[in-house]
Amino acid sequence: MTICVAAITNNNAIIGASDRLITAHDTQFSPPQTKHVTFTTSIIGMVSSNDLSLAAQILLEVQAEVAERVTKEPQNWWLVKDVAYLYKEKYLRVKSERAAMSILAPLGLDSETYISRQKEMNPEMVKQIATELINYQLPSTAIIFAGVDTTGPNLYVANDAEISWCNPAGFATIGSGSWHAQSTFMVAGHTRFSLLPRTLFITYIAKKRAELAPGVGPDTDMFGIGPALGSLKSFEQTVIQGMDKIYGAWNIKLSECFTEVEKEVNKYAEQVSAALPTAPKQIGPPA
Repeated sequence: MTICVAAITNNNAIIGASDRLITAHDTQFSPPQTKHVTFTTSIIGMVSSNDLSLAAQILLEVQAEVAERVTKEPQNWWLVKDVAYLYKEKYLRVKSERAAMSILAPLGLDSETYISRQKEMNPEMVKQIATELINYQLPSTAIIFAGVDTTGPNLYVANDAEISWCNPAGFATIGSGSWHAQSTFMVAGHTRFSLLPRTLFITYIAKKRAELAPGVGPDTDMFGIGPALGSLKSFEQTVIQGMDKIYGAWNIKLSECFTEVEKEVNKYAEQVSAALPTAPKQIGPPA
């Protein structure tokens, strides 16, 4: 229950935005923290999960491994793709561990003994356990990996363990407000070659439109990365407040424009109605 959006601009930078609302069972609250996870000064993660503790566990492991290499090889810049696939590796390991705890442990087994003792077990039971292990599902989790690396700006989305490269679209969205945000980018005709000011505003609009969805909060956090390596910067709230004023003025103009168009449509509808032939009287079946 959230919204996270990110978009590429024509100058090889990335703009991102998200809300702060967290839904836990039947409670919703907006803590004074972002839904962003910093991996390096060039790569950030944006989180949407039905189980934030699960997402935190995996992302902390990713952060630790990324930080270890940065310390050892500070000039060896991480690729956004490599961070995304490192996340997938950690996700699958946690999934395997939890599946074993849930399915094998109650039977007195673990991953190793399940394999070594299969000859002692009923073949149907082995097959059933294998099916349950394969079909085991973790709570739904999605991450946007956004950053600028030595290949340029890159956007990847991890939906559970499925990784998608979003550069061709030029934007990425996750969360319960994703549909509203996607439609905003598509209607605006956004591409990765859109100008920076336009991309900044469209990204903000996408976040605001996503607030129509359940579980998306009004608070907004934004960041920018690029075009240079190591240029990740969170926007001050004064910048976001300025964007909100522009958005409010734009909404007023949009409403005024719609009112004028509605008048024109009404006039045209009257002309069309007058040109239509008179409707025939209804005639019932013959007696």
